[in-house]
Amino acid sequence: MLTKIAIIGAGFLLSKLPYKVLEVVTHVLARIYLAIPQKRKQLLFSNLTHAFPDWASHKIRKTAIQSTVQLIEMGFFSLIYPHLSSAQRRSTLIYSNKAEHELTRLKNENKPTLILLPHITLFESVATSPVFRPSFGKKLGAVYRPNSNPIIDNWINKARTDLGLSVFSRKKGLIQARKHLREGNWLILLFDQNAGLGGDLSLFMDRLCSISPLPDIVLKGLDANIVLVTPLRKSFFCAELKFSSIHNSEYENVSKWAHNKLENILNIHEEGLPEWLWSHGKWKTQDNAQQIFNLFSKRNSLPITSEIPRKTKFWIRMPNWLGDVVLALPLIKAIERGRPDAEITLLCQPHFKPLLEFLNIGHRVFTLPSKGFKYFFGFIKMRKDFPDVYFLFTNSLRSDIEARIIGSPLRLGGSMGKKRKLLSHQAIILNEFENMHQVELWTNFLKYFGLKEKVDFTPLVKMNAITLSPKFICVAPGSSNSPEKRWPINNWVQLLKSLLSGLPDYEFQLIGTSKDSGICQSIFSALQSDRLVDHSGGTTLVQLTDLLVKSLALVCNDSGAMHLANSLGVPVVGVFGPTNPAITGPIYESLRVIIQPKEGDLIQGIQPSTVVSELHSILRQDT
Repeated sequence: MLTKIAIIGAGFLLSKLPYKVLEVVTHVLARIYLAIPQKRKQLLFSNLTHAFPDWASHKIRKTAIQSTVQLIEMGFFSLIYPHLSSAQRRSTLIYSNKAEHELTRLKNENKPTLILLPHITLFESVATSPVFRPSFGKKLGAVYRPNSNPIIDNWINKARTDLGLSVFSRKKGLIQARKHLREGNWLILLFDQNAGLGGDLSLFMDRLCSISPLPDIVLKGLDANIVLVTPLRKSFFCAELKFSSIHNSEYENVSKWAHNKLENILNIHEEGLPEWLWSHGKWKTQDNAQQIFNLFSKRNSLPITSEIPRKTKFWIRMPNWLGDVVLALPLIKAIERGRPDAEITLLCQPHFKPLLEFLNIGHRVFTLPSKGFKYFFGFIKMRKDFPDVYFLFTNSLRSDIEARIIGSPLRLGGSMGKKRKLLSHQAIILNEFENMHQVELWTNFLKYFGLKEKVDFTPLVKMNAITLSPKFICVAPGSSNSPEKRWPINNWVQLLKSLLSGLPDYEFQLIGTSKDSGICQSIFSALQSDRLVDHSGGTTLVQLTDLLVKSLALVCNDSGAMHLANSLGVPVVGVFGPTNPAITGPIYESLRVIIQPKEGDLIQGIQPSTVVSELHSILRQDT
């Protein structure tokens, strides 16, 4: 009761203030509202940024402020209109000659009329205006969504019925609403709310959304006028009525037609029509974390997959090591296939960006900020992109902090039981998977969130026939992230002596990072052959990729170069020591041989002759 008294009292007091004062108050309250960090504010800026990606940030902010001002005006109008006089309510709507003609036509036809109304600032004025009424004793009705607070809900409905409206709840009153329309009355329906999983999965502003099927449901089997009415704001508490109409026989999907009309209004307006309710969850659909890859709805009117614009923003935090980056690539392609509406943005270490772009992975590649005091401040700037979903292929507190700062509502990661409190959702990988390959762990992580796409391990680059002369083989004797994985230098020297002697028509290219240069220089100096070239520390990842693609094989330790060559379809002979190839080995479907020491032996125990034999076997298979 106190709530009701407070609402009525506030409305009465506000109705006594001049409109100019109320307008100033809306501006003040809007700036206070936008100064407070909260989800609704983020949703407002996110919706505008997604809808108008070419707009500058200052234009986005200007429209966001104006939209918030008019959202508050909408609230004020709902409080005040029960206290307005008939003359004041009449002045809330003005009509052009064309609109008056259309309204007169509708009245004279004495026919069921469905009025489709979008959520804009003065949408209530259509129902409150004494002019907007049918003739011949017919009534105006409205379908409404019940307020979560029953006291407020009862007060609002009483205010509507006091004005002569018939009101019907979306939850319980649709049969009565349809009967009301079938009897020749007029029915107002707010058509642009998010309909959730019960709606029609479609596109609005080129972005996935759920459209309410209610207009088509209430119209089924009826010969009715169908009118889109937009009370476009002219000044405070004053709107000009615009009409768009069709007949239900001219369009098979009335809901879709109304959304197309609204989309056109939003697009042609210079400021994106700020009075539309930009801060509501129109596109908040398909966001169940564990079903993120299932575009589910009772109805589906999406175009074919290839025609769906990629407007949902999926960000992926890439691993920090080259080998792990390469292992993650088939999973990224599966994510891309699993959500054809998603734009894939990769966030990675700077030196991986050229490689990912060269391999055409994802749609955008962003780099991590430079490390140092301002590292995390760089992620604050990334917030302005408003990612919808953020996948983490890392498992560290640092990357979780990064994700939280960027602000995606869905932050998805996995772990072997460790609680990651900064993520929104976490896939717990059971201990029974502890000895599973890293790619299988990631696959289980994505399956937890609904991935059904098959992960394809076909090499990323189709190998062409080798025409280079002389032919060459790449050799990677280093392993930047773990010295324990390196076969001894002397073994590499003995290996290359045998290969130089046994393959006189071949050249050999030493490859590695700048950290591997010392190893490569030692090998090069020990052999002094004009058929041996040292590229270590002198190639970018793209140049290394080009070199590997032209080579007949790679001989290497367990390293990033091994995984890169394997992903390119280059035959690999990998020398493994302390690491387990079942967990970190190459996974692409191309020729590969893994050589391990006998049980109980160290990597030093692997003989060069064994590697020579396996390489010759691979070269024979590849010819």
